[in-house]
Amino acid sequence: MTVQAVSQAPLRVSFAGGGTDVEPFSSTYGGLVVNAAINHFQQAILRLRADDEVHLLARTAYGATFAPPPAWLELAGALAKLLWKTSRGFDLEMISAVEQRSGLGGSGAMCLAVAGAMNEFSNAPRSPHQLAEIAYRIEGDVLGNDCGWQDHFAAAYGGVNCYEASPSVSVQPLDTSPAVLRRLEQGLLLLWLGQRKGDSGEIIRQQSRRVSLGGTALRAMLASKAHVHDMAGAVGQGDLPAVGQLLDELWRQKKQFCGRISNSRIDEAYAILQRHGMMGGKVTGAGGGGHLLVCCQPDRRAELIAKADELGLKTLPFGLAPPGLTVKRVSLGQYTSDSNVTAG
Repeated sequence: MTVQAVSQAPLRVSFAGGGTDVEPFSSTYGGLVVNAAINHFQQAILRLRADDEVHLLARTAYGATFAPPPAWLELAGALAKLLWKTSRGFDLEMISAVEQRSGLGGSGAMCLAVAGAMNEFSNAPRSPHQLAEIAYRIEGDVLGNDCGWQDHFAAAYGGVNCYEASPSVSVQPLDTSPAVLRRLEQGLLLLWLGQRKGDSGEIIRQQSRRVSLGGTALRAMLASKAHVHDMAGAVGQGDLPAVGQLLDELWRQKKQFCGRISNSRIDEAYAILQRHGMMGGKVTGAGGGGHLLVCCQPDRRAELIAKADELGLKTLPFGLAPPGLTVKRVSLGQYTSDSNVTAG
């Protein structure tokens, strides 16, 4: 019977430390990040072929198909060469939960989902941690993405965690009870700002150059890193006022990393939302577009959603702390994108 590997990896929101996971800062000063996986997933379906051809298909979770960027064929080949030794080709279907350049770690999560599916056919399977290391390295080397490592590790582990690189990445789960998670979910919003112009790598490269030169950008990143443990404590306790205050401070610091992280439209929307209950927020990912993570008291949530709608900012519902990378084998024809994929 023909089988296929079905893999999924969650997207993430970053609370604090974003940018410290990017070179040269991470290896020089040590990366430190607090983030949470969310219940939107990148999925990969891998089916071995009898011949040596490789076929890729990409689509959104809403059904729209599109041609994968050419570099993804090269990336899939690089992962296959590393993760299993075979001359057989494969069909690979990649299903994206959100639009490109969402700021939610979609590229890293998709790379990990593909690695997870290929790992299912390996004679020497790797752990999720090892796959995150592989996916991070290959995404940078093959796709040329100047990305941080937090996306791949958040997708591998799921949950809510503090990650530290000194130099290898270690993971400290935050002790978040179901009640804390519910409170955080009631006080957090994701608002779609629209796609940034250009990919995140352009912003990250500019940011890295400025950090290498020292000055304002480096001081802002060091100050951002200094708040990570405070944010970890606030998130772990579900302390929404503290989370909001820290997000606001971290956003002011993040805008100093480079000039393309914010723009007049984002700044105007941020100021308006503050007048309607937002205690603090920050643009997720590299910045310049994507999603705005907003923190408010639960009794101001409806007001904020209404104002965001007036501003043309669509709300993305989400839940926190799903499991990380999950893979299983299923018989051909049994899987749909609505299937509940769990570890095999």
